[in-house]
Amino acid sequence: MEHPFGTMKKWGFDHIMTKKTIKRASADVGFIFIAYNLKRIMNIIGIEKINKNNS
Repeated sequence: MEHPFGTMKKWGFDHIMTKKTIKRASADVGFIFIAYNLKRIMNIIGIEKINKNNS
């Protein structure tokens, strides 16, 4: 389970920008996870196939 977190750190997400409350920090982490998952989907399925289905 370390690979996703290592990848996110490599992308530059090595700290959370809003650390004032847990609610804000969890929102930041949620956006980071969404970005990671979308990038994985694009790499696995392929951008061409995603664009073809949306046309």
